[in-house]
Amino acid sequence: MTLFPEQPQVERPLIILLELPPGVVPYDSRVSGMNMNMGHMPLQWQQTASGSWQSEIILGACTEPVMQWLVTVPLTGDVGALPAVYQFMFITDATAHES
Repeated sequence: MTLFPEQPQVERPLIILLELPPGVVPYDSRVSGMNMNMGHMPLQWQQTASGSWQSEIILGACTEPVMQWLVTVPLTGDVGALPAVYQFMFITDATAHES
């Protein structure tokens, strides 16, 4: 998993890249706020190459300047020893200045 930009900002495009084994497909993925209820924002994946997936989202701003986000990615296909659901967290900090 890779994020672009590496330090995500609210109200700016965020691209999430996933590298998965061939035959494994992400579906019904979502981003959720952890320290404030922001609802669930769906991720739409596009396959860019064999095993490579990309999704773009814009996270909304809220009253919390620092937000923790959870990305949940269920996997289907030939998952083998992979977990059925891949999850990771990241943080946005509205007080940080872009360089």
